[in-house]
Amino acid sequence: MEAYRNRTASPEQLLAINDHIFECDQCFRLVDSPEKVQAAYEAVNKYVLLGVEHLDYDQVEGYVDGKLDVEKRESVAVHIEDCKECAREVREIAELKARIEADVKSRTTLPKLAAFLKMPVNLLTVGLAFLVIVCVLVFWAHAHRMNLQVAAMESAMARIDQSVNDLRRQIEGISAKRPGGAPLALKDGNRQILIDEKGELLGFDMLPANYRDALKDALTAGRISILPPPETTLGQKGSTLGSRPQGRTFEALSPAGTAVEDTRPVFEWQPLAGATSYTVFVKDLATGAEIEGQPTGRTTWTSDKPLVRGHQYAWMVEAAIDGQRVRAPAPEKPFATFRILDEQQAQEISLARKAWGSSHLVMGLVYARAGLAREAEKEFRELVAANPESSTAKSLLERVEVKTISGRRR
Repeated sequence: MEAYRNRTASPEQLLAINDHIFECDQCFRLVDSPEKVQAAYEAVNKYVLLGVEHLDYDQVEGYVDGKLDVEKRESVAVHIEDCKECAREVREIAELKARIEADVKSRTTLPKLAAFLKMPVNLLTVGLAFLVIVCVLVFWAHAHRMNLQVAAMESAMARIDQSVNDLRRQIEGISAKRPGGAPLALKDGNRQILIDEKGELLGFDMLPANYRDALKDALTAGRISILPPPETTLGQKGSTLGSRPQGRTFEALSPAGTAVEDTRPVFEWQPLAGATSYTVFVKDLATGAEIEGQPTGRTTWTSDKPLVRGHQYAWMVEAAIDGQRVRAPAPEKPFATFRILDEQQAQEISLARKAWGSSHLVMGLVYARAGLAREAEKEFRELVAANPESSTAKSLLERVEVKTISGRRR
């Protein structure tokens, strides 16, 4: 009865005692007060509602491992809130699991690494990876030192270039003085060009420095930077295109020995008396690609497809006459050659036209530097026409005058 009062009996005993008390008046009086009976009843009811039994190991393990479904997990959570014994068991199992996992991890990591390195292939792989890392670090350090050295060299070269330019300007200032101290003057479009007694160029205040230097060089020393024409021996010394009728020759006119701005240039040649048609053959000297034009009765032809910028080309034209073929240039001469301007050159010329298109002198020098001999010749002819008494203008024209394949001036 004491165990019943203190609610220390097992649930089964509490239930049995409870049933007996309510049937036996003598035993009922042994319970001191109704409050104790009510307390004992509530204890019995609580054990009944909780299912009486404690959690088994599978429930505890499933709860700790997170393997129970939602309903079972909520049931266990409710139970351990009221059952200190089961709650303690859950904590102990969770702590034990954490210690085991940590111990297993520490015991297996190093042996796995050792086993991995014991394999020759893996050891070689790790060694090569380490070697690559070392090489990369060494290369980076070397490249860094080289970059510093290159920067220092570039700085030194820039200072040298500046000194050379300063010296060059001094020399040009001396050479620009005409006999008797007379300045040099030219009419150029809508402006007057003058190199005074001090060798200073007047009339182009906004002209870029590289153009100003080229202009002073051309006017004072007669020097013009002309890109050399492309050369080839293709087609020279004999031809497989047929024999040449006696005394019948003609010439390929353009483009020949020059650069070309347009990627679809106009090919031009002399007419051959009696010819019924002409066929143009073009070869890319860089790739070997060949283009054969359709026969035409005209003395000009343009390719349907654009040519490649920056590439050099060779070409010739065949004339059909009296069942035979005659080519120009003649079989003993190489094919005519030309070069298509690259993108940078084409852009520079386009910008120069927008800024200095009215200056025959500037555009003549720009064309000459790019290798556009015919365009340069045209500009210097205009300069001579505006300055018919100027030996300087005539000298510039002579230096860029275009020659045909035969060597005669056009």
